[in-house]
Amino acid sequence: MAAQNFQVVVAIDIGSAFSGYAYKFRTDNKKDYTKKIICPIWKNNSNMAVGKTASSLLLNPDGTFNSFGFNAEDVYTAMCRKFIAGSFHDEKFPAKDPKDWFLFRNFKMELYEKEAGIPAESLILALEPETAALFTKEQELIRQSKDGKVNLVPFVPKSKFIVVDLGGGTGDITVHEVQDDHTLHEINMATGGPWGGNRINEAFLDIWKDILQNEYLECSKNYPDEILELQQNFERQKRNIGEETQKQYLFIPLPECLREVDDIKAKLQGSKKYSGIRYARGKVEFPLQMIEDLFKEPIRDITNQISKLIKNNAVDAIILAGGFSESTFVYKSIKSSFESSVIVLSPPECSLSVLKGAVLYGFHPEQISKRVSRYSYGFSISKPFDPVLHCSGRDTIHKYNDKLEDVFLPIVRAGDSVLPNEMREYKCRPADFCSNFALVEFYGTLDKDPKYVNDPELFIPEIPCKHIGDIKVEYGDKSNLDNNEILVKVVFGFTQLSVSAECSIAGEKKQVNAHFELLK
Repeated sequence: MAAQNFQVVVAIDIGSAFSGYAYKFRTDNKKDYTKKIICPIWKNNSNMAVGKTASSLLLNPDGTFNSFGFNAEDVYTAMCRKFIAGSFHDEKFPAKDPKDWFLFRNFKMELYEKEAGIPAESLILALEPETAALFTKEQELIRQSKDGKVNLVPFVPKSKFIVVDLGGGTGDITVHEVQDDHTLHEINMATGGPWGGNRINEAFLDIWKDILQNEYLECSKNYPDEILELQQNFERQKRNIGEETQKQYLFIPLPECLREVDDIKAKLQGSKKYSGIRYARGKVEFPLQMIEDLFKEPIRDITNQISKLIKNNAVDAIILAGGFSESTFVYKSIKSSFESSVIVLSPPECSLSVLKGAVLYGFHPEQISKRVSRYSYGFSISKPFDPVLHCSGRDTIHKYNDKLEDVFLPIVRAGDSVLPNEMREYKCRPADFCSNFALVEFYGTLDKDPKYVNDPELFIPEIPCKHIGDIKVEYGDKSNLDNNEILVKVVFGFTQLSVSAECSIAGEKKQVNAHFELLK
């Protein structure tokens, strides 16, 4: 957990498409819990003020940092244009051209393999659906009639609501209930999938690839800045799809490299797969129905998941959060699917709800008072082989002498509710070859009731167990252990697992050093 004597909470949200940060000082938090959360403003490629910047990173040819966000895209585009005009020169890298710089977009997933560089004592990981729920809980969104007047008030105790957090890459959906002490209980484990706005962007680019094929690929290779500009133009306009308007087409300026493609007008207007495209005076006109069709598949996946949750939970509202939920078409589609049975709300600043909620969580992580484990966690054990109980081919393969090996012993099962600081214990013995420490293998799986941690190829289950890593327990001289036993304690209920261990040495229970050694 983060240090307790902090002066400010800073929330950093690196998203698949857009990134940003927010912060609040401790002195301001004492005065007002929900106000004075500062989200710096960024200028996008159209010089409009927005709450997040593009998840784009530009590195120099030697791998050093150059720029980030919209600025990185602008710098790279300017370099490419100067190079084409024959006027490009960089003082620091005089022998290089723009192709030697590195522009990374949508790099979020790569960060899971890296160390962020923030000291552990200053870092808390927050879960996006939870922080969105925390911020939503405090908003005055629910109509309440009193003394003939209708007011908007925050969610009251016993209220249940679904948070649909739609970002660039993924969508996460959770159900929370407000408790009497105004904390939140997670009712269902977070579910999600590739339902974000990037899926629409990729589908839009597929239109160009399908029609122009190799010519589009050549433009992407030789004029990446112009293709980037094409994507930026679409990104700006797609959020307005679904608004009440007389327009029947989406207008996209054609980059210079695509204007130079032979018979570009005939190829665009002659496409059988994408009929109705028009080209005039440097702009391509896409029928709105064609663009709306790009949304249908992810929206269908989102609404199907919401339907499953509503079937099992009586909820008061569906709350949309995240950048993709700002899309008019997304909001209208979800609203039309559920408005007859439940309120669907898209609050102001819904794209910043994760960031602002993360600041609130940093000050008061205890606001999430119960979570649902998405995974089953446990250990590998052996137990006596019983020929009556263990009679399948899969069982007999795990038989070694009179023991059944690789048996999964759960300490938490997928779907279990856990409280903050809830501790689960596991008693084990160190291996014979360990003299002063023990390595206890730790496993996780989406399966609610796994049987074995490992299986031969013939019996690999649909949902396998993953060896997450080892718990290393350092107890000193093994000969000092009473009963040759170690009590491993795993703490659940927060966004990260923690571990401790206890041994009996000379008749006294003593805490010994224990920590996770996760596999890469």
